[in-house]
Amino acid sequence: AFLNTSSAILSNQSVRQAIRQGINMKELRSTLDGEEPLDYPILRSELNLESYPEIPAYDLNAAQITLRDAGVTGQTIRLATISTGYYPELANNLEAQLEKLGFAVELSVYNPGQDFLMNVIRQRNYDILIYEVELGANPDLFAYYHSSQATPSGLNLSNYRNALVDDSILAARSTMSENLRAAKYGTFLRYWVNDVPAIGIYQASLTYYFNKNVRTFSEDDRLVYATDRFSDVEYWAVNKATKNRTP
Repeated sequence: AFLNTSSAILSNQSVRQAIRQGINMKELRSTLDGEEPLDYPILRSELNLESYPEIPAYDLNAAQITLRDAGVTGQTIRLATISTGYYPELANNLEAQLEKLGFAVELSVYNPGQDFLMNVIRQRNYDILIYEVELGANPDLFAYYHSSQATPSGLNLSNYRNALVDDSILAARSTMSENLRAAKYGTFLRYWVNDVPAIGIYQASLTYYFNKNVRTFSEDDRLVYATDRFSDVEYWAVNKATKNRTP
């Protein structure tokens, strides 16, 4: 869930923090079936940190008090998503929880396509957007959280701008040292948790069926894209038989 930090309501950091604190993630994720929870914008399998910054626990009452003190109770939040997969169910659940926090919610569910990309994504025509991004084989957060990408053509869907975060991202993606990269991404995560440009919901998974007698990928193999399972298609066969050989 990307929080548009440039919107009139969500430009206030304390408001974003209160929204995260007032969202019951267990309830929000109850609509999912077998998907892995995703709390951070980096997969734990991609980043070896001794500890991750703590995300504040759910506390509806405390969140309501903060929002009331900030003077945003009763204001309208524009919530947007697309009509495929889990998105409509997640949006309906989030809408109910935001209303419980005291907001009026204007929910828009769009068909995915060029109109959605041009009129919603490029225009940042939302306060909160439930959408997905590809994390890739290695963590590289430049496209999603560097301030230079907070443009209509960029993928910084939160319009997130933080000069110290920019430095951490650039240092992490340019170093060859895994220890330094982990340290820089650890710094990024601390700012990400404190600034709340987004709220992680889940990591999509792909179910891959195969015959136990047929060689397939091992559990240690990482398939970044769904089409990666076809990488060895040149070796596939339907039948196996002995052919006559020339002596």
